[in-house]
Amino acid sequence: MSGELSGGVRAPRRRRRAVSAGLTLAVVLGGALAAGAARDARGHEQSRSAGTSAPAVQASPSTPTGVPDTASRTAVFAEAQRLLNVRAKAIMTHDRRAFMAGLLPGDAALRKEQDALWRSLSRLPVEEATITVDDESALSVPKAQRRYGSHAWVVAGRTGLDMNQYGESLHYVEPFTVVPHQGQWYIASDRLGLDQVRDKGDIVPWELGETWSTTGRSSLVIANAKERGQLKRLAARVDAAVDADTALWPESSNRVVVFASGEPAALRSMSGGDDSPPLALTLGRSGAADTHGSAVDVHVILNARSPQARTDIVLRHEVTHALLMTHEYAGTPAWIAEGVAEYTAYRTRTASQVMRERGLEMATGRALEARRFRISLPGSVHFYDGSDAAVSQHYTDSMLVCAYVAHRYGEKKLVRLHDELGLILNRRETARREPDTVRTVLGVSEAHLVDAAAQWTQQVFDDTYR
Repeated sequence: MSGELSGGVRAPRRRRRAVSAGLTLAVVLGGALAAGAARDARGHEQSRSAGTSAPAVQASPSTPTGVPDTASRTAVFAEAQRLLNVRAKAIMTHDRRAFMAGLLPGDAALRKEQDALWRSLSRLPVEEATITVDDESALSVPKAQRRYGSHAWVVAGRTGLDMNQYGESLHYVEPFTVVPHQGQWYIASDRLGLDQVRDKGDIVPWELGETWSTTGRSSLVIANAKERGQLKRLAARVDAAVDADTALWPESSNRVVVFASGEPAALRSMSGGDDSPPLALTLGRSGAADTHGSAVDVHVILNARSPQARTDIVLRHEVTHALLMTHEYAGTPAWIAEGVAEYTAYRTRTASQVMRERGLEMATGRALEARRFRISLPGSVHFYDGSDAAVSQHYTDSMLVCAYVAHRYGEKKLVRLHDELGLILNRRETARREPDTVRTVLGVSEAHLVDAAAQWTQQVFDDTYR
């Protein structure tokens, strides 16, 4: 996948880090981090619950049937864009009547669903909203034709919600079914064909039901009905994580958007996971490959019902990613991106405390016991590949190297090392520039750095456990 729409329709699935052309998700499980690799599964179509059936559509004679010709396509797309312009303006101006006016008359289930969606969107601090028809493709959705007749069209609308006070914009693609009724065109659905425009796990919370939101000093937290009562507490926790992180990264963004839920199914729908829901993870999508700070759609997904003490360390890790994502080109080595996030999460602990609280993988523990411990920094391509144990080892090795840099050279050098490595434009340049950058910033080779970090880790282990 790329950072642009593929084939004019499908939105690229949001990525865990801007380190690959595909998707990588770092999913936090227990006290250590395990990564979920890219999943290309598709087919998460959401349909309205059964309710009042849609009214029969009265098609005009000029409405196209079968394969659309160019003239028909142009006319229909123009009508669709007109409807979506009204919808976008209604979101910005908090005009419920205008938002609902474009819906197919007589469909009670549609109006109930869209009314809940309207309430959710009206609670967001949206400064600008746009919905643009992708005029390259008309979607083939047989279910739409079966339900609304052969004259129904399904078009892809690229939605953008700009919340500039949080330094964030959310973008996603919606499939809008438009139908003619009594001489006018109306929106009949924004769900049919969802699997054609988005990958599994690319769902925003208000598509799963009505949501509420609140703002903290540094946070915008969006949650479903069951978490509504703890919104302020969640915002306070996110604010605390931002405060802790910006103490080390003062030049980073200081605003974070969080999607919170305690429902496993909702967490899986927003994160793309097929197994146990994560405690927290960060999703984002890189913009133009040659533009520094072009990440968009950056947000943290938080399991609101996990124990706070367990989750807050994870939250600091993920907030670090959210704050720094706009400081990293696509060529940023995964080990520095994940290593500084894990270091920042445990920054207030001593090395011995981290070793006790965070724990060690079995292989790491055995190697340290036998005094045969070595560190290996995997390349970005394979950082998130392999078993949970292997990926967790990648995280541990990355954190230990970053912790050693902070111990030996100071935190300012760690920040500089991250920022310089974050300037690597793409993966093709990583192999060449990474070793040179390490030597320039620290004055040693990367091989020397890794060996010294392993020796320091061995000393910390001996002081802690022997």
